[in-house]
Amino acid sequence: MAFSFWKALGYGVKRVRERPVEAARIWAFDAAFIIVLPFVLLAVSGAWTGQGGRITLDGLPPAQAFAALAIFFSMSVFWLCSEGAWARFLATDEPAGIIPYRLGKDELRIFGLLVAWSILAIIIAFCMMMPIALLATMMADGVVAGRASAGFFAVLLMIAGMFILPRVNTSLMLAVRRKAFNPMYHFSATDPFWFRLGLAFGVGVVFALLLAYALPLFLAFVLGFDGPARLVMGGQSMTPWAEWFAVQKSPQAGHALIVLIAWLGSGAGMLVARGIYAHAALNALEQHQLDARHVYPAGEATTG
Repeated sequence: MAFSFWKALGYGVKRVRERPVEAARIWAFDAAFIIVLPFVLLAVSGAWTGQGGRITLDGLPPAQAFAALAIFFSMSVFWLCSEGAWARFLATDEPAGIIPYRLGKDELRIFGLLVAWSILAIIIAFCMMMPIALLATMMADGVVAGRASAGFFAVLLMIAGMFILPRVNTSLMLAVRRKAFNPMYHFSATDPFWFRLGLAFGVGVVFALLLAYALPLFLAFVLGFDGPARLVMGGQSMTPWAEWFAVQKSPQAGHALIVLIAWLGSGAGMLVARGIYAHAALNALEQHQLDARHVYPAGEATTG
């Protein structure tokens, strides 16, 4: 089976339809440990100030500040467990148990890959500091060419990310599917269909944004509420609708409905994205195929 653009977009939904109970277990743990539990613990610890719907450590006693930091750390661990659970569900035939979260070798491989790719990204960013600083100086001086170059540079970065990020995320699926930690091999395994994978990823991102942000914003407009347009468009928050709900002085049923729609939309968008990565992992080149690329036939012996 070769990588298919259309099958990739629907692969996550297909797997959920095949194993709905196991998918529901993972979603339930995601909701409990990644969404609900942190807010409950923050409220109990007193770290949630309620000012602007934001979490701040300013002015907190040491015990509460430590509790808040511990909660943030636990969220990272739960997120890692969630990634491992979804990778096993989508990219393997391993059953999701009553407790789908684990903290084992799969999660360790995912963490190792994230560290490896982060280090590489930091190195690339460091190498690009000089041209970025030059463009920033030209823009500050009002040079038209500098503004045009900055815009062109931003477009190039977006295009590059569109075709690089899905391959990086597919490497996480491959680490779980093949039970191996090999960043470069996992990245190279999607060489034959990198363009189609990037296009599918781009469509998936647009779909996720429509479900997680545009649809709730439209619903808020219909119900006569002011949505967090500034937060969404400005990218100042990863959870704009949660913060929006937190600052409502007298929340109504409509507010809760909008947050629920946003959460469900975000989950659906993530499912589509993960399905794309899993479909790519299922159709990726095996290691022996990658090794064969570097084996060249010996030249015929010549006599002279």
